[in-house]
Amino acid sequence: MKKSITLFLSVLLIALAGCTKKSFIDDTEFALYYKSIKPFTIGQEAVSKPSYIGHTPEDFQIYSIMHNLNLYYSPKIDGELEVDDTFYIDPKTGDFKIQKTTDLKPGTYKVSIQCKAGGKVYQYPDAIVIEISK
Repeated sequence: MKKSITLFLSVLLIALAGCTKKSFIDDTEFALYYKSIKPFTIGQEAVSKPSYIGHTPEDFQIYSIMHNLNLYYSPKIDGELEVDDTFYIDPKTGDFKIQKTTDLKPGTYKVSIQCKAGGKVYQYPDAIVIEISK
């Protein structure tokens, strides 16, 4: 038993010796995260709020939505999304809403989002994944 404890403490000390103060510093300039919406049933509504690291993001936009790997939405094709559309993102807060879902087909929807932060534009393909079942 004493040998096991000594071995464990030796391994722990070696592991901790490899950790430097720099290894705990996150130098990511900017990153945006959304929680996926799963499971989801037709007829439901949901909101996913972003979290981020770095500068405060602004000017949020959805630049594409894929449904089962097929293009479902693109602003070049369909125009800008409005507050009462099925999919919507608040341009100021980045809050994503899915509503009025009775006409959606089951499957996987992947929502790609872009925003500005610190004077740069960042794009996040497939930022939100929605799995819709019948």
